[in-house]
Amino acid sequence: MISGNGSAQTEFLPQDFPQYEEERRRLTQRGAATGCLLAIAIAPSYVVTDYFLYPQYFCPLLGARMLSLLLGAGIWVLLRRPNGARLANTLVTTLCIGLGLFNCAVPVYLLGYDVPYYVTCMLVICGIAFLLPWRVSQAAAVTVGLGAMYVVASVLHGEIDNWFLLACEVSLIATTAAIALGGWGGERARNCAGGNSVYVLT
Repeated sequence: MISGNGSAQTEFLPQDFPQYEEERRRLTQRGAATGCLLAIAIAPSYVVTDYFLYPQYFCPLLGARMLSLLLGAGIWVLLRRPNGARLANTLVTTLCIGLGLFNCAVPVYLLGYDVPYYVTCMLVICGIAFLLPWRVSQAAAVTVGLGAMYVVASVLHGEIDNWFLLACEVSLIATTAAIALGGWGGERARNCAGGNSVYVLT
């Protein structure tokens, strides 16, 4: 491979370096633990918002928030175990989907798409971009799952009388994903391209 300055570079794949994957697992474990603590800290603020804005749905929403809190605490405990690094990818994927389910999909299913809880999907996407050393393809798969979950919850709630509003909310989620993951992928590529080697993250 020829670099932009004309010097020759050798192309390597991450699997050629076992220590590379080990470091990725370690960083994933650390980022996932940080995400768990953030999820635990944010859950009470959602409870306060639910109590004042949607008192008629407070009990089911409280149940969803508590499940979210328990999920974050449980995964944090599992990450601290000796095999936490090896299971980090599976655990953090479960955390991302669980946070989207309990803090976005369930409220949207109960209240409808015209509530601001689509922001939760955006927060989870930003967390993926800033905390996890995932490949772009892996992060994009979870992001698409979060967006699909939001759309399904909106449709299951009942008749949609304002498709334009729903489209705007979905576009905000998609734009957040494009900006966060695009910048994330570019930064990882710049970090990996150096010296005489290029690590291809696909």
